[in-house]
Amino acid sequence: MKKAVYFLCIATLAACGTTEKEIPDGGPCSYKITTYPATVIDFFGNDSTNYTVYFTVKQYSVTDTVTQDVSPEEFNSLEIKKGSTFTWEVKEITNGHCSPHLEWLKLVRYKE
Repeated sequence: MKKAVYFLCIATLAACGTTEKEIPDGGPCSYKITTYPATVIDFFGNDSTNYTVYFTVKQYSVTDTVTQDVSPEEFNSLEIKKGSTFTWEVKEITNGHCSPHLEWLKLVRYKE
């Protein structure tokens, strides 16, 4: 009887194994990328501290406000002013096992 239980346990454990290749989390992954305009509505700061820049982003029929801190060097080199438009990027995974949904502000001028 003990041999039968032992054999049954071994057979069960062997059956739990898989012959399929396991897919680890991580890349490579493919994404569908959609961009939206992020328009500067205001900013605070000066050349001795970082600037906090406020943007509006309209996506999915909803308008949202996001902020980004930028250094004085970056602020001046990007020529940030009210009405400037930068890029809000949304990535939706199409293949692989990475983060399925990513959104962020890219300090790159928006191009339609």
